[in-house]
Amino acid sequence: MCLMIPGKVKKNNKVGFVIGYRESESRVSNSLIKNVKIGDWVIIQNKFITQKLSNQQARDFFQLIKK
Repeated sequence: MCLMIPGKVKKNNKVGFVIGYRESESRVSNSLIKNVKIGDWVIIQNKFITQKLSNQQARDFFQLIKK
């Protein structure tokens, strides 16, 4: 089982995006979801952006795991 944690899009590079997590960054592909821009919250699975989240959804997630 894996826990998918929202990450924030920080940079756009030639092959995809750089996603920032609390203490790390990951280079990922946006080939599955095209309408992603810097500042968006996303879910990553196997180095691919699989879902875009609203700011409220990301906030709700982080509130949930704080408890």
